[in-house]
Amino acid sequence: ERSYSAILTGLFTAEAAEKEKSPQTKISAKNALEKQRPIVGKPLGAEDRIIFGVGDSYRWDVNRIDKVQMLLPMGAPQDLATIKDFEPSWSADGSKIVFVSVRNHPPFDNPFAIDNYRRLFIMNADGSDQTLLAGALLGPESEPSFSPDGEKVVFVAQYDGQEPGIYTVNVHGSGNATQVDTSACLPNGFNGWKSKPARRVTESNSSEPGFLGYDTPNFSPDGNWIIFGKNELGIIGASPMAVGNHVYRVSANGGGGCSILYEPDVISDSHPTAAKYSPDGTKISLYRVEGYGDSAVRKLRIINASTGALIADHTPVEFFGNAVWSPDGTKLAYTTGYYDTKMQADVVGQRIGTYDLATSTSEVVFDSMGADGVRGLSWGTPAAIAPAMSMRINQPNPVSSGQPTSGTLNLRDPAPVGGA
Repeated sequence: ERSYSAILTGLFTAEAAEKEKSPQTKISAKNALEKQRPIVGKPLGAEDRIIFGVGDSYRWDVNRIDKVQMLLPMGAPQDLATIKDFEPSWSADGSKIVFVSVRNHPPFDNPFAIDNYRRLFIMNADGSDQTLLAGALLGPESEPSFSPDGEKVVFVAQYDGQEPGIYTVNVHGSGNATQVDTSACLPNGFNGWKSKPARRVTESNSSEPGFLGYDTPNFSPDGNWIIFGKNELGIIGASPMAVGNHVYRVSANGGGGCSILYEPDVISDSHPTAAKYSPDGTKISLYRVEGYGDSAVRKLRIINASTGALIADHTPVEFFGNAVWSPDGTKLAYTTGYYDTKMQADVVGQRIGTYDLATSTSEVVFDSMGADGVRGLSWGTPAAIAPAMSMRINQPNPVSSGQPTSGTLNLRDPAPVGGA
């Protein structure tokens, strides 16, 4: 009797073998060999690291435990946060990580209800000093990322029964979130497209970006702009009910106005774009889908960050979106997937791949060994200097109410004789 994970792994291998025959993609012989065994981790760069969320079960399992892990040059990934934690993102200087956690949710039989308890946390690069980025508003928070100076976090939220929106919060301030003005990007803004009604959390797939209608807000490297994707309902050609994900740009300083950088021109392009600025701010990567099912062509599109003009389309092996740039801007990491012809559904998030823009070569760097395993990723360079003092809770963590636990206090510099 085969397990659910083993069945999906077998389907993935068979599907991947067919796709590798396509002349549209280029894959190294080394990668082809790696598909025959589980991938633990591979060296990336001398100092840079990929962090990611990974779960131990399928996405609707209420007992699923997600961890934030970091790929190391050798051996198994390092655990950074282990209490139902996911969607991590590096700060620009590599000293902090912001992530989402549902660690405080009450017991539920309904997995959708758990998403209402999504909260933002910040920790040091080594996983210490995990701190709730708290505010007075209640509701699900999603897909956070830092401003270039590390002073703010931008994210998607749906607070207190309001419509979903883009928000920022000061890392060292009051913790109260401020909504970003996206009003000029909403109904009838561009070419006849109309805004799609807000999604209800209980009807969505929260393991993928955009489950609240907006997706992947992030600052430009100069801090002046915020881009994000938004799911829109409108018209393309003869289709009166097309659904497509647009990429918009607004001022990070509340100046109003909105620019459209990407608008789908095929009705199949309805997946979250997960648009991301390149490290130098000149380009934006996004996810584009042409066609349906097993015949769909899934593209990594690179556009001009100022004008939205097409620069290039790439087809990484088993690319299923969620691309993030390497610190030097020469590669992107992404989540892999395949189309299950029996279930007639996408199976996403089993592996992490990297794609070299210069050589068009894909490589697997991590395998979660299960569908929906990977849940958010980020590529950065950890800070070389540790904080002067930090605290990390030891395992087991968490513990039940009334049970003892312990923590480890780390000092960067030795304490003087006799104490400080």
